[in-house]
Amino acid sequence: MNLDQINTNGRDRIITNSTRQIITNTTRQIISNDMPQFDITTELLERLEYLEVIRQQTDAYLESALSGNLSVFSGNSSEYFRYYNREAKSDKYGHYLKKEEEEKRDELAKKKYCELLSKNINKEMKTIRRILSFDLKDSIIDTYTKIHPGIQRLIHPINVDDIKFAEEWEHVTYCGNTFDEQDASEFFSDKGERMRSKSEVLIANSLFRKGLLYKYEYPLKLYNGKIRYPDFTILNIKRRKIFYWEHLGKMGDNDYVICNVRKISEYGKSGIVLGKNLVLTMETESIPLSTKDIENVINVILQ
Repeated sequence: MNLDQINTNGRDRIITNSTRQIITNTTRQIISNDMPQFDITTELLERLEYLEVIRQQTDAYLESALSGNLSVFSGNSSEYFRYYNREAKSDKYGHYLKKEEEEKRDELAKKKYCELLSKNINKEMKTIRRILSFDLKDSIIDTYTKIHPGIQRLIHPINVDDIKFAEEWEHVTYCGNTFDEQDASEFFSDKGERMRSKSEVLIANSLFRKGLLYKYEYPLKLYNGKIRYPDFTILNIKRRKIFYWEHLGKMGDNDYVICNVRKISEYGKSGIVLGKNLVLTMETESIPLSTKDIENVINVILQ
């Protein structure tokens, strides 16, 4: 098996630091009182699965790798290297690999890399399994439910169950953007909310059918103090993550486009980034919004 065939699924993360980064990010979420339920467990299990695939592919490559061990000497120069193949540990220098043996040199280099890679993969997998052996549920989720009700009334837990979290989020009252008195249009979602277009109704009803909680035109304060009203503010309850959905319904209008480019730029400066926690749909008079477009965006939110 050629090393180049090892499939990392686009995840070129550093093996030795990734688990540490997962734990660090989760610790920050705990401190900021925004920890998603069992998120660290999910991430670590996904990481373990990923490492197992790479370990199998790496081991398969090593089984058919060339014999020998690559040694490198640079002498007095940091730019010129001499490569040797040591067939045995007792061989001090080994066989010098000439220019016509470049292919063999490269294969031995890949072998050396895979040997180190395999060692680090096994070390990280062992660390992850040790972490997963702890009962995270008892140490986090049940902490609040196991203490006296009188104490529960006095604190706000860093993690509550999904139902309670969703109820608290959904029941926050707010004043949305106002409608122009001259606006005679009447578009209503299945939840009875008045909206500004048929396309927004389609989006709202699709979110509702998928069981996603949302708020229509919930006020959002940006970095510069300006208040914007994103079309939809959506909660992914499992990840405890907020998404913002803007539908751009007049993309054939140049002034409208410029205005929304400016708005999206303001979002970015406020930490609301397209592809991360901001999603967009758009249409023109000749290219209407399709239900497939809506479905694709919802799938992104549900990931």
